[in-house]
Amino acid sequence: MRALADLAFTQAPVALCVTRQRVITLCNPAFAELFAYPGEALQGQSIALLYPSAQEYKRIGARGYPQMTRGQPYRDERLMRRRDGSMIWCRVTG
Repeated sequence: MRALADLAFTQAPVALCVTRQRVITLCNPAFAELFAYPGEALQGQSIALLYPSAQEYKRIGARGYPQMTRGQPYRDERLMRRRDGSMIWCRVTG
């Protein structure tokens, strides 16, 4: 069953990533492609890398992180930064 879950995560047509304490621990190829990074280059990186600014990273964290630590889902829509610096609109669920 684990192999099937891994396959579904890897082959999902939507961008998926897993973070722990705001560090990317795992992302699928669709996520890397969306942000224009090669393969596993994002794994181990702070998610701050994908925010438009340090201020946005702090602002979103101050809103979403406490909610998620209470076991509640967090959702929003925001601009995120691709590798080339261009911005994309993302819907985020955590």
